Amino acid sequence: MLNESDRAHPVTINLSGMVHFFIGMAVILVHPLWGSLLEVIVSLMGIGFMLKGALLIAIPKVIMKSNNATVARLPKVGAGFLAMSAYLAYAAFFAA
Repeated sequence: MLNESDRAHPVTINLSGMVHFFIGMAVILVHPLWGSLLEVIVSLMGIGFMLKGALLIAIPKVIMKSNNATVARLPKVGAGFLAMSAYLAYAAFFAA
């Protein structure tokens, strides 16, 4: 599936873009806080979701082709997301 991502169905790509965009907009509208590191991370994640959704809708072929280049970096990116998730969980439940 990862090797055939440039031939994905256009409706699926646009639907994914709309979902990313709406999730990002919801986070931005509900969480416009920039006081602490935790608030900044959540707000930046919302902005990232919104930008990815907008790019998937506007230029889907370019974005899907760039996904093939990032498959080799997937374990490193996954470790980064795991570390960020651990920090967010600790900060939200134990440090507050």
